[in-house]
Amino acid sequence: MVLAHLSKVTVISPRSEYGDVARCLAQFEDFHRIDEGEPNFDSVLQELTVKAVRLFAQADQAVKDLGLQLMPGTLDIVFRGVKIPRSEYEAESWEELLGKAERILVPIADEVKDEKALLLKSAKEEQDALTMKEALKALSAFSADLGRLRVFQRLMVVLATVADGTVQELRNSVPQGIFLSRPLGEGQSLVMVAVLKPEESRLEKTLKALEVKPLAIPQTLPQNPADAYRKLTEDHDAASKARVM
Repeated sequence: MVLAHLSKVTVISPRSEYGDVARCLAQFEDFHRIDEGEPNFDSVLQELTVKAVRLFAQADQAVKDLGLQLMPGTLDIVFRGVKIPRSEYEAESWEELLGKAERILVPIADEVKDEKALLLKSAKEEQDALTMKEALKALSAFSADLGRLRVFQRLMVVLATVADGTVQELRNSVPQGIFLSRPLGEGQSLVMVAVLKPEESRLEKTLKALEVKPLAIPQTLPQNPADAYRKLTEDHDAASKARVM
């Protein structure tokens, strides 16, 4: 009887390459997997693993926020000779290496996150301003203080900018009221709703449920729609000329 000489081997690979590693090992007929039961993680190693995963997540999110490509395309490498720059870092331990990565990465990731938040805020403010301008343009022939619409004795009148997908739902919610709408573009419509005073509470609850806010001219502008639209247009034209200069 011949006894085969066996060796115990530990194979470590990235999770993303586990399938390829398993297929390669399967080619060895005498390769047998040892089931060692519940894994016994080293606390220090587990802490380093958590830190590495966190740093990877931060780097990955920053790359996505910047719209960058992790690797050049194959055509760029083959035909355009694009080279992939590499950096080398020396460390005596994994803890030291991750510490270096953390000091370099975290400030960059935080800055990208902050800049993205500012960009999103600016984009929203720009869209809100555009919606306001279109709404005031539609109301420019209406020379009256919008605040006076809410002081009628028998009626409650609300002007609002509403997403096109919500207009019909709002209309269905006030079947007994007066409902007028006008498209503004960019997926928004200008809506006027008028109901009798006894229906005021119901209309307010409906507006809140649909997250519709009554149109309010900013305090920095005249409260008369015609004057507000004229002032907003003048400010926009002045800003455009200044940017060109």
